Amino acid sequence: MAENRPRTLEEHQAVVAEVGHLAAAIPAEAIRDLDMPMPTAIDEGFAVVLAARENYDALSRVGVTHAMIDHYEQLLLSMSSSQSIWQMERRGGRNEETAAMIDEAEKLRNFLTDAAELALRNNLEGQRRLETIREGDGIPDLVSDLDLFTLLLTEAKTLFEAIHIDVEEQANRAGGMRDSLRKVLAEEDVAKALSGSKEMRDRIYTLVKDKQQELRMFASFAFRDDKTNKRRGLFASSYLRKRDRRARARAAFKASTPTQD
Repeated sequence: MAENRPRTLEEHQAVVAEVGHLAAAIPAEAIRDLDMPMPTAIDEGFAVVLAARENYDALSRVGVTHAMIDHYEQLLLSMSSSQSIWQMERRGGRNEETAAMIDEAEKLRNFLTDAAELALRNNLEGQRRLETIREGDGIPDLVSDLDLFTLLLTEAKTLFEAIHIDVEEQANRAGGMRDSLRKVLAEEDVAKALSGSKEMRDRIYTLVKDKQQELRMFASFAFRDDKTNKRRGLFASSYLRKRDRRARARAAFKASTPTQD
């Protein structure tokens, strides 16, 4: 019901956490790209839930259970919340104190990266390790980068001191911020720890699409004798159907258009 829908970041995180272990188990190469706008995916997903409940008698005769439909609905609710979390974070959903800490840590990383490029300009191993920092992105990578700088500053102390860097002070700053950010990550839900709210959303989207496809297969079999295709159509994606129809129309138009010599 509307009054029970999650509204705050913490409430959305709690909903996502219910399926976080399932999402985390998906191999990275199996994560699906969105094939439609997320609001459309959510709306069409709940339309399938409604169709499954209204046609439960027929579906149950081919193996569909209430538990299957309930699980699919739970995945949809988690997908909706994961989308909300991502949107909140894009708008700066973290509290001001955490956002300021991340901003300060990123500035320190940028400063140390610039300093290291100069200090380690003739050190091949140091340059190789700097490449891993340049490639990183996100809060987990920021923590990893600060951890690496605490080591680099200590191991190449004379090289940093040669460009007048206070090694002990900067190593302590990097280590302190690393530890503070680790605490932030530990306190955040599985969506953050997994490496970002967008990835979690895409992982849950993958779960939804897999279960949705399964329900559509059951519907196709249950309503195989439906000559009008009316009930099977309740489980199909109108968005993808229209998109495919437009693609066929464009292809037909191109095929019928004379080429210019």
